[in-house]
Amino acid sequence: MLAEIRGGRGIFKGMKRIVIRMAFAGDAAANHKLGKDFKKLGDMAAAMKCFKQAIKSEPNYADAHYELGDVFHELGRLNESIKAFKIATDLYPDLINGLVNIGFAYSDQGKFDESIGEFEKAIKMQTNCADAHNKLGVEYKIAGKLAASESHYGMALKAGTDVAIIHLYIHTIYKKQAKYDKAILHFIKAIKVNPDNVSAEDHILLGNLYEKAGKSKEAREQFELAKALRAT
Repeated sequence: MLAEIRGGRGIFKGMKRIVIRMAFAGDAAANHKLGKDFKKLGDMAAAMKCFKQAIKSEPNYADAHYELGDVFHELGRLNESIKAFKIATDLYPDLINGLVNIGFAYSDQGKFDESIGEFEKAIKMQTNCADAHNKLGVEYKIAGKLAASESHYGMALKAGTDVAIIHLYIHTIYKKQAKYDKAILHFIKAIKVNPDNVSAEDHILLGNLYEKAGKSKEAREQFELAKALRAT
């Protein structure tokens, strides 16, 4: 429905109210689809109106509640986001992403116990839920529970989230525990995941780890690489 107005923002803004009124005359599915289109365009206010209208037409429309929760989160309205996601998960108990997103909202509020609880629920539903394991790794790290943090980061990796940031998180845990060989291993894995963004500072950090591990030769090699990058 929005294909004709995606090309120009000025036209889009001028026609938006007409398009919304047209959708409101339709059914819940039409409003839901239009809301997702507005959301893709970054117009959260219009998306919110569409999802609310879909819910008004069909109160038990789980995905409309879910999308509304996502919009509220984008707008920083976290209590409303949590409420909408909870309605969605009540209507559709297998909606694992709803639990994960409730956890994210609680985390953004600094309510770490509640956040952990939601992520644990998600993992009970799907043991290989990478997002939940990753976020639990973060929450437990903040709480100083390094063993639990390391465990969940490891499970996130096993679930297929082989991203540089997780390897860096694990490296910091091993570094705090003075397990420098393991810290080095994960730092190198992070570099291999994202080799195009390696900086001189990264080589210096790796060189410092090698020094702490008693590997002077490898440390010097990293410091030389850092020096060469800085010279370019």
